[in-house]
Amino acid sequence: MSASNAKSTKAAKKVSPKDLEKKENFDHDGFWKDLMKRYFYPLLQRAFPNIYESCDASAEPTFLDQELHVVLNDPIMSLRHKPNTADCLVRVPWKNRPPEWLFVHVAAQSDDGDDLPERMLEYVGSFFIHYKLMPELAVIITEKRPESEPSFYHYKN
Repeated sequence: MSASNAKSTKAAKKVSPKDLEKKENFDHDGFWKDLMKRYFYPLLQRAFPNIYESCDASAEPTFLDQELHVVLNDPIMSLRHKPNTADCLVRVPWKNRPPEWLFVHVAAQSDDGDDLPERMLEYVGSFFIHYKLMPELAVIITEKRPESEPSFYHYKN
């Protein structure tokens, strides 16, 4: 095969827009996890400027994957929710206070129910049960949420 034939074969294998629409082939969670780990401070700066302003961006954040794994795989949590591997638990150095945990939840797909506020409360409760800590929360919503979803959680008996 000549060099020009090899080039035309490669050109024929370009990804079409229809291929990009196949969501089942795209790892949303892995994509967001990688973005957060590579570009943590720029992502905070863009998505959560108030949180970013409080961070000491000159110091490295610490990703607490092991601690997050304990919470996401808690028997009660895993019965109610499929673990979201895009989530990050990070020990963040702050400017005017000791380092604390920040839980960044990524709602990367719109088909995960309309109970986001309730799930966030459950995450916080699980962090407290396991570590006696209540992390700061940040949620990145990447797709339109259900209109029926409330913007806060209100417990009803």
